[in-house]
Amino acid sequence: MALEIPGIYVRGEKDLMVFDHAEARVIKIAGNKVTLEIINPTNMDATYTVMAESEDKAVKPLGDNAFVDRFIPVTIKAGQAKKITVTL
Repeated sequence: MALEIPGIYVRGEKDLMVFDHAEARVIKIAGNKVTLEIINPTNMDATYTVMAESEDKAVKPLGDNAFVDRFIPVTIKAGQAKKITVTL
């Protein structure tokens, strides 16, 4: 069994947690979609993993190796920012 923590975790429309060397903020919420701006403040290109889930999904346990299909990789060049939209 493999366990992995996402670099950025979005839970519902209010909670945003960043566990990696990145900065993130919510730009827009529209229905079950959340648009984030992710900033790579480091001097190296980086790939961050983003996981987003609704409050309803969050109460159900993830299965083994859930990160394989639930994590969204986002590559950002050093010092750059990127906007992405995720579905809860």
